[in-house]
Amino acid sequence: MNINEAAEGILKAVLECFQKRYLDRELDDSEFVRCSRALIEGALPFLEANRETGAEPELVRKALYDGCRSWWTAQAAAVQEKDAAGDGEALPEGDDGYLEHYFDYLYQRGTYPD
Repeated sequence: MNINEAAEGILKAVLECFQKRYLDRELDDSEFVRCSRALIEGALPFLEANRETGAEPELVRKALYDGCRSWWTAQAAAVQEKDAAGDGEALPEGDDGYLEHYFDYLYQRGTYPD
């Protein structure tokens, strides 16, 4: 295991704790995304200040962000499908990319889109 894999592994383990809290409904969408961002962005200064470790901060950030975003959008899509099935309704057409946009918006701004 190289240092990039070790750094990602540690941070992913903490993100899994946030994921569990989200699934247990202890965190809502914005809280989950803000906590995840704090962890991801908080690790970067350490990685940048300790370049001798060989870890590439941007690679670690991208891997964590992409993984977190993919996990959250999959969970949100599953909830939407379950809710629609329970209501006997079909999911609206044309929402492709909305969940990704929603996650990105929360990540960048820390609040729900208008």
